[in-house]
Amino acid sequence: MIDLKMPKMSQRSKMAKHTEQLNLRMPQDLLDDLEIISNILKVNKSEWIKIKLGELVHEQKSKLIDKYVELNAKGIIDKKTLEKLIR
Repeated sequence: MIDLKMPKMSQRSKMAKHTEQLNLRMPQDLLDDLEIISNILKVNKSEWIKIKLGELVHEQKSKLIDKYVELNAKGIIDKKTLEKLIR
């Protein structure tokens, strides 16, 4: 389940230091859903997408790092490979 709450302002400002613009094509039904969320929460769609994408990326990165640390602990990959992947 996705948490619809907006993060605190201090969390949002950390994400804005260096930026790169990405352009996405999205299906109309997804855009319609975003419009509903935007209207209910009274937030900008782009801002909400940016925050939620950031949360998802952080979560996935943490899971991947945990998995690689586990593989390192089992001796499947060495410490040098682990550090290279995390950089």
